[in-house]
Amino acid sequence: MIEDFIKVLWIEDDPAVTQAFPLEAENYDIDLRAFPCWDDAKIALEKDFDTWDAIILDAKCKQHRDSADNAPKFLMEVFSNINRIFAQKNHTIHWYVLSGGAESEINDLIPDDREKWDGDGWNKKYYSKDTDRSILFKRIRNHKFIRSREIQVKTELFRDVFEAIRERELDEDIELSMLKLLVPLRFPEDISVVDYNQRYSEVRICLEHIFRAMIRDGLLPDSLGKDKNGKDSPNLSWSSKFINGQPDTKSYIVVNNNIFPGIMADNIKDMVFAVGQDVHSSASKDGVDFKIYLYNNGTSYQIQSFALSLCDIIIWYNNYMREHKDIEANKKNWTYASQIQSQL
Repeated sequence: MIEDFIKVLWIEDDPAVTQAFPLEAENYDIDLRAFPCWDDAKIALEKDFDTWDAIILDAKCKQHRDSADNAPKFLMEVFSNINRIFAQKNHTIHWYVLSGGAESEINDLIPDDREKWDGDGWNKKYYSKDTDRSILFKRIRNHKFIRSREIQVKTELFRDVFEAIRERELDEDIELSMLKLLVPLRFPEDISVVDYNQRYSEVRICLEHIFRAMIRDGLLPDSLGKDKNGKDSPNLSWSSKFINGQPDTKSYIVVNNNIFPGIMADNIKDMVFAVGQDVHSSASKDGVDFKIYLYNNGTSYQIQSFALSLCDIIIWYNNYMREHKDIEANKKNWTYASQIQSQL
């Protein structure tokens, strides 16, 4: 039934195209609804926002019914409008450009935002009407399927984790990284073990954002907010040592550091060791390269365990901050060595 199809809002004013393409799209379970100009499409988008699964733009379509085709003006107007609508609705709909024009005419007009959902194996900013229609329809269907998995993970399977991320006001990148880690954990049939094991960098991203927030909330010293080169990036190794009660005493000393549960501190240490300098490429304590271990072992259980450990850390962190909102009071659990020396 077409009611169950993927509903796509399509801005296209060529009658020959609007008659032919929807029939092709039906083969991919897509209901392609054409609008001759942006004015009409915008009304439909805002009126029934939650019903649309994707948007397709013809690069040379019209802003108004009586407008002339003008790709730069049209695309600039549409991108500005849809971003405003997405911000108002607090939800982004995947959008794509399907054009009959030459790449040189439109490539620079399309922002890189499309790569957020369409950069996985597709190296162009748009799809050609002549050669890429079936590819586009397949990708819309696949992205819809993946998105439904993500919604399940966020709102049902790991709802407490994502609620904690939002309550703690963690960077939105951590939400994206956690999805990349948790979706394969619950839906392993959608990804190979090899591909999943390429996502250890997402563990590092999550740790960096968690440590940055802990510095903000007074659980970690400010000095840990810079890497060894002095850049504003949490130092994973030093942060892990601090959490495990093994600080660099040249910079600071731990006082009454009983904040972090021992099991969680150990898990953080293991994760930092695995995803440290160059993400799972450094040698382990027994001389076995972590990357080689993953290749030979042929499983993804290690990264699954890291994903679940991150869930525990995020929830623990949020619960702790609910009861310890005073940042200055949190900082009294530690003090810099220089401060100690001045008191002697």
